[in-house]
Amino acid sequence: RIVLCLHDELLVETAQEQAAEVMAVVETSLQSAAAWWCAGSGTLLEGGMSDYQVVQVCSLVALGDPGAREFHSGEGDWPYRGFVVQVRGELRAYANVCPHKRHPLNIDDDDFLIPKLRLLRCSSHGALFEPETGLCVHGPCAGRALSGLECWVEDGNVLVRAPVSA
Repeated sequence: RIVLCLHDELLVETAQEQAAEVMAVVETSLQSAAAWWCAGSGTLLEGGMSDYQVVQVCSLVALGDPGAREFHSGEGDWPYRGFVVQVRGELRAYANVCPHKRHPLNIDDDDFLIPKLRLLRCSSHGALFEPETGLCVHGPCAGRALSGLECWVEDGNVLVRAPVSA
């Protein structure tokens, strides 16, 4: 039985002789959920993503510098979540997944950037990332990086090649 379930912790109670079987079921379930919820964040993409599409995020002018904008790719309950960021004229796109606990970085729409510091922030646990590289420079996942996506500007619009939810 599940005793406690928080946003990043799960406590399960089971008989000792069933512990290995229960752990296998929990692990499989978590990996399956992560493939859908955190698409683009690493090795679990194969089952959750089937194709890529070009997403028009916004105009480069609307993005601003510094600026960041969230986007979704795909339909249904579990679309792929990503964001674009521009700082000092450099445009980048990333999967909206923190490498620490695999949460989305933002809580509010487009709330990724600390403009004065020119760093990206994960709202869950305060990790800070360089917008140019996606590298975590402070926080619980220091040394790890966000998953990058291909992005470019065409006719004044920011475009991203992003996975589509299956």
